[in-house]
Amino acid sequence: MNIDFAPPEMAQGKALLLAISGGLDSMVMLHWLNSWHKSYPEYFPKIEVAHIHHGLRQAADIEAQLVEDFCHSQQLPFHIHHLAGLGLDGFPLQSSGGMEARARQARYHFLNAIRQKRGLDWICTAHHADDQVETLLLRIMRGTGVKGLAGVHPLRNDGIWRPLLAYPLEQLQQYAQKHGVPWREDQSNQSSQYMRNRLRHGLIPHLNQHFPQVAPQLLAVAQRAQSIRQKLHVDMHDWRISAQILTNPSPHPPLRNQVHLDLLSVFPSGEIDLEQLQIRSRQAGDLFAPLHLRTHRRKLKQFWQENGYPSFERDFLPLLAQGSTILWIANRVVSGLHKVTPQTQQILAISVEVATKN
Repeated sequence: MNIDFAPPEMAQGKALLLAISGGLDSMVMLHWLNSWHKSYPEYFPKIEVAHIHHGLRQAADIEAQLVEDFCHSQQLPFHIHHLAGLGLDGFPLQSSGGMEARARQARYHFLNAIRQKRGLDWICTAHHADDQVETLLLRIMRGTGVKGLAGVHPLRNDGIWRPLLAYPLEQLQQYAQKHGVPWREDQSNQSSQYMRNRLRHGLIPHLNQHFPQVAPQLLAVAQRAQSIRQKLHVDMHDWRISAQILTNPSPHPPLRNQVHLDLLSVFPSGEIDLEQLQIRSRQAGDLFAPLHLRTHRRKLKQFWQENGYPSFERDFLPLLAQGSTILWIANRVVSGLHKVTPQTQQILAISVEVATKN
């Protein structure tokens, strides 16, 4: 088997921005997609190339020149960005993570800026099956759930496409040899400084020696986890919230108001307005005051952990929110901020259900 195959039908008509480092995997991706672009221009009407110059190694200039020369020979638009000090002109870094995380953030800032400016559809990266195996092992060793076991997805919702994800490095090497694809080895791939390299050159060869099917089995686990996540996924636009205001005593029938969830939120004063309540999935920084603690807010993540909510379930439970404050974990527990007391004059009864599709 090789990668001389047709791209998926969903890719047809997409304008692509290829992230090319000059290494074997990315140059194979460039050669392959460009071949399709030249032979079937209606399939990929536009292809452009972006190269990130990290400026951390002496060979970086040679790699950049390799990519630029190839693009020039194929008449492909070429964009280069220099990450001086791991910064990004016009795009200040927000992450406080390590060098790898900061560099990754900077790369995607640049790639998304080029995609938007040039009117392109998808960003293509050259992750392959061996990368997926390494990612899965890293996540397993650090502790993960269904989301982590799903690995990296071949096509993300934000238009990041990884067309080589199903193919191991050995097949990319065969393709490069067959088609005479130029490329350069990134010497940092040999450094034991990075955990991924230690897996690549140490643990994985050892596992392959004793368990020859470990790589395909891990890839199968990722596919099953992706399938589970798709089945568990709750499309928030299919949820409706039904609210009923109960006043006692009241000569009038209860006021009922059923609206689409994304039209709702709550005022910070504590007075609830049905037109502005928001129901959504969890977000970083969410706070929750459990009923028994009343006004003492804590991180929602801490509440999940203390009460044994499975990690996969946390992604899919609808939350009624006021900004970053969670008022209700749907059909589970209400916040102590709006506890019913003997002094309560009005009660807002809310139920959440999946909207029936016509």
